[in-house]
Amino acid sequence: EFSARAIGSSGINAEYGVTLFLRGSNTMIVQEAKRSIWDAMCVIRNLVKDNRIVYGGGSNEISCAIAVSDAADKVPSIEQYAMRSFADALESVPMDTGKSDMKEQHVIETLIGKKQQIMLATQLVRMILKIDDVRSPGEGE
Repeated sequence: EFSARAIGSSGINAEYGVTLFLRGSNTMIVQEAKRSIWDAMCVIRNLVKDNRIVYGGGSNEISCAIAVSDAADKVPSIEQYAMRSFADALESVPMDTGKSDMKEQHVIETLIGKKQQIMLATQLVRMILKIDDVRSPGEGE
């Protein structure tokens, strides 16, 4: 029989915290369980902050893509092309996750988590688009 012990302290005041003992066949299993518990606690934290949920599996990305595409129709400048590309990127998410009905299968996500994902992706795209002066090696010599 394999047995191992590892005890750690998170430094949380015992009045407000709980202690979890994880046990596994090796360190990797225990670390994976620790990460899973952390993920679950983050979901709970998000639900406490904002208990609204959305259907998962890319259904909300499609809704966002439609809204961005409709907004692009109203922009007469060249910016509409960037908006359409962003809408296309949003549409690619459900292609990767499948085409099944998320409502029937009870696949949900927290609204705050989904908003954070879309906001981070949008910020990344904006950072890339801010690169307005690209120079090749040897240029300007």
